[in-house]
Amino acid sequence: MSSRHALIIFAKAPIPGQVKTRLQTHLSAEECAELHASFIIDTIRIANRVAGADIFISCHPDIKDPFFQKVAHDHEVRLIPQNGNDLGERMANAIRDTLSIGYQKVVIIGSDSPDLPPEYIQEGFRRLDSSDMVIGPSTDGGYYLIGGRKELPLFDGIPWSSNKVFEMTLKKARGYGLTLSVLNQWYDIDTWEDLLRFRISDSVFRAQANQKIL
Repeated sequence: MSSRHALIIFAKAPIPGQVKTRLQTHLSAEECAELHASFIIDTIRIANRVAGADIFISCHPDIKDPFFQKVAHDHEVRLIPQNGNDLGERMANAIRDTLSIGYQKVVIIGSDSPDLPPEYIQEGFRRLDSSDMVIGPSTDGGYYLIGGRKELPLFDGIPWSSNKVFEMTLKKARGYGLTLSVLNQWYDIDTWEDLLRFRISDSVFRAQANQKIL
């Protein structure tokens, strides 16, 4: 352990037909898998810009998947398994287990926001100086980031993939008396419209960067 902060990227192996399935109205299963893989790499690059955090990839279904093995080799990140029967249990276990080995703050992000500003993640760690938990709401009613400095008993009974995830998580946190901090909203890429938004934003960013270079 080289830091007090752990940044965990939750990621599924890019298996055709099992990832980004809502994009298959416009893309093939293979193209969706390739896109998903590129998002994971983008997310690792974002994570590398967060100062003072050790980076982990929490792998589903298995850390032995060749994609994850290559990622670990190429990007020098640590692989950990996802343990639990559903997403909530897996996140709760990841936070608990990482705190148990000595980290003081743990932040989890997904790989569905490949242009998330690293400053949002850095701010998430900062907010944990004074809050038990931090959460970053996404535009679809879920969240792109959640973190804690203690175990979070929040994840049972959450209707995952619904637009009530963020709202119910806040309700549970308040019910347990946890102090919490809410970050600025960002968006996930799950639908074709989300992907178009990302492409437009990326094009604008590249154009602005080129103007600065010139």
